[in-house]
Amino acid sequence: MLELDSVWRPLPPPGVLVPLRTAPRFFTATATVMGQHVTTFDLHHYEFLGPCSYLLTKDFIDGDFEVVGVYESEAGEVRLESVLIRAPGTDVTLRVDGTVESAGGRAELRTNDLEVICSHEFQGCSITVTSKYFGRLGGMLGNFNYEPSDDQQGPDGARVGSVGGLARLWAVSTQACYQANQATRVLALDGAAGVDECQRLFLGANSSPFATCFSSVDPRPYFWHCVNDRNRPVQRQGAGERSCDAAESYRVMCATEGRPLPVLDACLGRGTSEDPSEDQVSPSDSPTCSTPDGEVPVGWSRDFWGAKNGSLDVGLVVEQASCNEGKDFGQMLREVAKSFRKAGYEDVRFALLTYTSSEVGSASAFSSEGRVASLLEGAPMEDSKDARGGSAAVMKAARGPCSRWRPAVGRLLLQASCQLCDDGEDVAEALRENDVVLHVLSRLTVTLEGPETAESKTLAWRIFGYDKDLVYTSSDYRTFQGDAGQRELLEEHGESCLDTVQDVGGAVFNSNRWIPKKAGLTRKFLSVLSQRLATDVPEPRCHQCRCLADEDQARLSCRRCGEEPEINPVMEKIIDDFRAEFHTDESPLA
Repeated sequence: MLELDSVWRPLPPPGVLVPLRTAPRFFTATATVMGQHVTTFDLHHYEFLGPCSYLLTKDFIDGDFEVVGVYESEAGEVRLESVLIRAPGTDVTLRVDGTVESAGGRAELRTNDLEVICSHEFQGCSITVTSKYFGRLGGMLGNFNYEPSDDQQGPDGARVGSVGGLARLWAVSTQACYQANQATRVLALDGAAGVDECQRLFLGANSSPFATCFSSVDPRPYFWHCVNDRNRPVQRQGAGERSCDAAESYRVMCATEGRPLPVLDACLGRGTSEDPSEDQVSPSDSPTCSTPDGEVPVGWSRDFWGAKNGSLDVGLVVEQASCNEGKDFGQMLREVAKSFRKAGYEDVRFALLTYTSSEVGSASAFSSEGRVASLLEGAPMEDSKDARGGSAAVMKAARGPCSRWRPAVGRLLLQASCQLCDDGEDVAEALRENDVVLHVLSRLTVTLEGPETAESKTLAWRIFGYDKDLVYTSSDYRTFQGDAGQRELLEEHGESCLDTVQDVGGAVFNSNRWIPKKAGLTRKFLSVLSQRLATDVPEPRCHQCRCLADEDQARLSCRRCGEEPEINPVMEKIIDDFRAEFHTDESPLA
């Protein structure tokens, strides 16, 4: 049983987020979540923001407690909203948004071996534990074993390569949520805002008010935290206040080392305005862009860092022609959604775009598979086939001006057409620009090489579809595995889009094998098609999104993030200054 020493205790301002004082400091460990910067119990640092609920830490031996961080998104900004502390007989929520607060805007929960303090002023929380929990913890805040290199682990103990992937594994929301990492990460200091100020605070041995702690707590991670924060989109607070998250996080860690530091003058009273409008950007009549976090103004930008995170956007591109007449797309969508769920994708959205030989329609909004199926019910399938195989429709869907792909989420297109497109190069460019995988369901001619013509024809007729590595047949209905041997014998017949589909990781399926009058064959065909769509869904990439003005409208533009640049002159100057002030050959980038 977790015995509460006190709850909701105000701390005297200005103060700091004080760690446990009831145990010797070298028997305690403190982790912090300040803004987008996370410091684990073992001093591993990373940047994370994602609108969901995550297990921050938990005692996995005796189950004494667990602490859950609840993030929320509003008007383009993601922030920590509260922490929930659960224990046998205890369920306490500490909020950091001011809706529930004690005098001075701080609140804490303290027991003999655990202390959690949240601050409205600094929009963050610190969590301190004693040595009782050494080697017993797990979660987003690491495992408390004095080894920071193994903090980025999932519940099964396997190391996770990306922060977004780590967050997905520790997500505890009752409903599926969008988990792309929306923290800002500055890769090039040249042109970045706040570099000089952050250098003064965290790298300047002769100029920093925090210099007395430099020998106890390495300030270099906080320099990068400061720069990242200073370059976040400004929605609620002034850009000059962004250094406060880094400063407070550093002050907390220094306090654990017996090195109390002053509060920066610019940070005193932050977030305590009686008028909430003073902390927010004034509304504007200017056009806005829609993002996963709400409406944002022109000029807004953000990098979204994703991982295979349980979220997926799927676009269905259907040619309204006689080749698709009688096909139950509702049955297909239900089968596809079921396969995605089995593969671990709980947050899947579907959109629809139809086209004919004379025009390309508008894409629907993303919704459920049932909604998309209802849009196709009764839709006429009598038009003659598009002579270009729907190239224009695929490119429009890939670029998503209406369907609004979510940043850093897996993106799939499934085209149901009468023939393959003939503009493979242009289609490939549209797919690559937007990180979209294309699968095609079309009428194919399938043949296999072999000395026995009759046997080759029989085997070819059993083929449902193929990709660059495998052939898929009715045998995959029971055990989905594909056939590499038959793929080597396959003779391809089609336009350049065949190569395009396979190059981007997609598959081509033969719609001649989808025969509505044959229920058993249809069930097998749709099952194999759906399982292939849910296999090898690509890891979402980093997307850099901006809200751009376009005459009297605004549009959201998302492109791939650039590669990490070489060290530029600004970085070189910071390295030189650091080495000169600290008389070391070590780099602040280490």
